[in-house]
Amino acid sequence: MAKGSIGQKGYLRISRAAEVDLPWVMENIVNEIEEQQPEPAKPNRSKMIWLLAGAAALAAMAAIVVLRPTDSARELLRLLPPGADVYVAADVQGLQRNLGVRRLLSEPPEMDVDKDYEEFVNGTGFVYQRDLSVVALAKIGPDWLGAARGDFDRQKIIEYLESQGAVKSIELGQTIYTFGKVRPFRLMMDEDGEALFTAGAGEDAIRQMIRRRQQPEAESAIQEFAQADAGKHFLANSEVEMVGDAEKMLGGNAPSTLVMSILRAVLRGGGRIYGSADSGLTAIDFRVEVVCENDIDAERIANSMKTFMKIIQSIPAGEGDGIEQKLPALIEGVAVEQVGKSVVMQWRWDRETSERLNASAPSEKE
Repeated sequence: MAKGSIGQKGYLRISRAAEVDLPWVMENIVNEIEEQQPEPAKPNRSKMIWLLAGAAALAAMAAIVVLRPTDSARELLRLLPPGADVYVAADVQGLQRNLGVRRLLSEPPEMDVDKDYEEFVNGTGFVYQRDLSVVALAKIGPDWLGAARGDFDRQKIIEYLESQGAVKSIELGQTIYTFGKVRPFRLMMDEDGEALFTAGAGEDAIRQMIRRRQQPEAESAIQEFAQADAGKHFLANSEVEMVGDAEKMLGGNAPSTLVMSILRAVLRGGGRIYGSADSGLTAIDFRVEVVCENDIDAERIANSMKTFMKIIQSIPAGEGDGIEQKLPALIEGVAVEQVGKSVVMQWRWDRETSERLNASAPSEKE
């Protein structure tokens, strides 16, 4: 089939080897338009769908050129230190190209919002789904370091921090705001929409991040991702990329849950973990690779992971709540394969995943 051609059943195949479900895309576009229309005036649904057919096809093809993920999240990695337990680079706006992700982030299900964050939002007007463009994170033990770019109201944020008693200091010509004593949060923002922050780390951590801004050639996290590219451990055009050490990721600082306990046992002997997500209009593709020391460890982990998947999928629907109840729907269709010294897991979340999640949700009791 030629690039950008329309195949059977209304699917559009584009150059990223993805099939766009045109009827579902148009249905979601119409729904979003209707949600913004005042009553009683609403567009005629059938007419609107046909009018948007060409536009949806053009938009899908334009995504090949216009909506490709940028390297800006990767650029932020040069500000983070080498040797961290875990790194994550994410194109937040690119990820929200997916209609389901955008709706999920706009209305997170059953999510308790931290009081401090709620007060921060009320005081500054900051909404990460809208204002955050790209972010890069590093985790070292229990501490987090990060760099971000976005559309921040710098003055409002500074006024809020000062109203909360944040301590102001100058490091290498940059102003740093610090608040909290047990696990202090430190923040530096420039006037061009770039921010550096740390949570729990000592003051030298953010100082070194500022120094890397001034000395781009300094050793940083970017080398970790260059090695991942060389090994082809990521999906092409991914909006989210992760590199981590299996033992450290699942160690003492990881959450103590049943699932995490099982994963610790399953991934014993694993080395580096690489994860990536490629967000399209109607589907998200995931890839996770565990690189082991030898073929024997890889075979054991692959077999253990397959067993783990079967155990999770056997959980009866309706039992438990939160993520544990949704796991069977989320991991359905995960393919586990041993490739030499690596264990590769790949799967897709799409329209059918959303339907499975809705089916797994507990029904409201009257």
